[in-house]
Amino acid sequence: RDDLQDQLTSEKLKDAIGAKLVEAGAFLEYQSIATLGQKSKTSGEDYAVVVLIGKYENSTVMFTISMDSNLDIVGLYVK
Repeated sequence: RDDLQDQLTSEKLKDAIGAKLVEAGAFLEYQSIATLGQKSKTSGEDYAVVVLIGKYENSTVMFTISMDSNLDIVGLYVK
């Protein structure tokens, strides 16, 4: 989302998750996908949250993606 881009540039994003994905190896498949809706406790804004579990050659990676009501990404966590 435009108002959040200053907080996380594409370069910072690449630095934050790029090495983890390289270490994980080749993508094999999604093991599970879950979606849910929630409301922000601080702003009252509605959000959709998608949790993807990806199986890679060397590990499993969990992606949590939060989107606002316009489906703009407002949160991305990789574990």
